[in-house]
Amino acid sequence: MCERVAFNLLYQGSPVFKGYKCSSLIMVNDEDLKEITCKETVKILKSNGFEIKLLGRCAKYTRVLVFDRRALEEDVYTKERFNFLERYGYTLMPLDDLLDRLTSRMGDSCNPFPHEIGIFLGYPLKDIEGFIKNKGKNYSLSGYWKVYGDTEYASAMFSTFKKCRELSINRYNEGSSFEDILRGEEIV
Repeated sequence: MCERVAFNLLYQGSPVFKGYKCSSLIMVNDEDLKEITCKETVKILKSNGFEIKLLGRCAKYTRVLVFDRRALEEDVYTKERFNFLERYGYTLMPLDDLLDRLTSRMGDSCNPFPHEIGIFLGYPLKDIEGFIKNKGKNYSLSGYWKVYGDTEYASAMFSTFKKCRELSINRYNEGSSFEDILRGEEIV
């Protein structure tokens, strides 16, 4: 795997790789897409409990969801969160089918993301509903997502994600391999 792709995956995916988030959305160009989807990269990710799903294109980039299947299933299938998905036409089906539906809803354009993507990214439901109700305005805090609910919780999570990213990138810059960082102990 080339250094640029490993760096991008670590930069965007560290909170997922270290168990603090169920998934992350990464935008990659065509050259990097070939590296991310090659057998070697997929094998490294899968052997460490992670997967990728292509969610369509936007201009010169492809949207790639990097996720921990177990964590994503636990999050998506909670009653309250799945009830939210049902309002957008999702039915009880395997995770791969839910992700296919999300991909279809996202399409191959640069239009705004469908609101339910927040469920798949692990955002708090109150913040997703607040975003919809307020049309993305009047939020209390903005970071990895716009916060309409518990700002203390969100602020702590933003800080954890940032620290996680910094420590993973520092380890990579100090010579640790991408795979070693994936297998590493909790770093935050």
